[in-house]
Amino acid sequence: MNKIEIHSVACSEAAQSKDNALVLDVRTPAEFGDAHIEGAGLCPLGDLNVQVVKQLATGKNRCIVVCRSGARARQAAEKLAGRVSNLVVLEGGVAAWER
Repeated sequence: MNKIEIHSVACSEAAQSKDNALVLDVRTPAEFGDAHIEGAGLCPLGDLNVQVVKQLATGKNRCIVVCRSGARARQAAEKLAGRVSNLVVLEGGVAAWER
């Protein structure tokens, strides 16, 4: 089986395209409460539901998956790959976004 390549996106590019993107934060509710990207939706990695994400992403140009540093976002993207179109991981996560 071929592995689907998951692309990442720099904060600057994500900021320019986030208005018509689903920004999917896969951290815990506590982490999300501490800091998050404006307009992001919370869907913790442990509760990730592919069908729900597909529905949320309908009509959006891309799905930007976010966590604190990028590791959990990549895990989530691997679960969503091939099922959600225009899927990318935010480079450096919320930590990089805040900088």
